[in-house]
Amino acid sequence: MGMELLFLAVGMLFFLGLANSIGDVFEEGEHGLAYMTEKKMFLLANIHVTAKSNQIITSVDFSDNRDKVRVDVGVPIDTLDSGNKDRDKSVVDFLNGAENPNIRFITDWIDCEALAGAVSSSLTVPGELHVAGKSFKIDFPLSFSRRPDHVLIAGKLTTSFTNLEFEPPSVGMGGMIANVMNFLEIVVHLRSDKIEGLDEVLTSSAYVSDNTSS
Repeated sequence: MGMELLFLAVGMLFFLGLANSIGDVFEEGEHGLAYMTEKKMFLLANIHVTAKSNQIITSVDFSDNRDKVRVDVGVPIDTLDSGNKDRDKSVVDFLNGAENPNIRFITDWIDCEALAGAVSSSLTVPGELHVAGKSFKIDFPLSFSRRPDHVLIAGKLTTSFTNLEFEPPSVGMGGMIANVMNFLEIVVHLRSDKIEGLDEVLTSSAYVSDNTSS
């Protein structure tokens, strides 16, 4: 009976993970950041793990002549919710959240005209990812979609724990109970109207290049 219950639990976890991988991470109108990874349970089933937060911290800087912009997007680690409080607490500890409470992506200086021109299109934005007191140069692919009252900025960075100088965590000797795969995705789903300064660049005609012939 004990083994039957064990395999039933593993099966339920497998299908729960499968459902999470099919569903969208964010609903329309949300303003947030998430991470996604996978773990193997009892050396058998791959479980998809998703944690997200809508408590986004942003700041925007302009160059002196306002032709370039730099955006800082962050999220407090302790607000990331995976639906499992013990796991979320472990993530805070794993990322040294007591000393480095936020995950941040700070873009390089971006040409405002190029950014405005990416609306209804996409743009790969270079910058630095700051996590656990370390920083990494990355290129974040983003799409920009018009909505009635804002521009939706969405994207997914695919990386790994080892790329960020972490060993994937595990539970039990040799990961017998749970072993996190060396796979990590960071997902953003941001509303321009909630990022003061950036909305001006993306929605104002002042930054759109006029390529019409005179």
